[in-house]
Amino acid sequence: MYTHPEFKDDKSFFSRIAAIGECAAYGQLMGRPEWGDKMAELVPAHMRDGFLRYVAFGMGMGGFGSALLSNDLMGAYAKGDDMNIRCMKDWVTFLYNYAPAGCYGSKENYTEWTGILVEEGADA
Repeated sequence: MYTHPEFKDDKSFFSRIAAIGECAAYGQLMGRPEWGDKMAELVPAHMRDGFLRYVAFGMGMGGFGSALLSNDLMGAYAKGDDMNIRCMKDWVTFLYNYAPAGCYGSKENYTEWTGILVEEGADA
């Protein structure tokens, strides 16, 4: 079911997160450790786990995250907490430069994203 060579299943992936943290795990998942550094710099700490699970497995995010990734600016501002609203420029910088292009940008991209660790056609 899983295609990433370092993570045989979701248990090994979640164990890795617990051991090294969300940002380092994101860098490993993407095959670019420096992207984990950018996650630490640009993504609010309370959002990192949810975003990582979304990118890895396609697990839906909450109201702010789903609006942001769906390119719904008004919805993101309406649903965001103070920290996320203050970090909107950082979020845009992170998504544009350090996130898989297919996981954001439209409602369709958001809802159709199945995750990097899930093979096409597999049940997520």
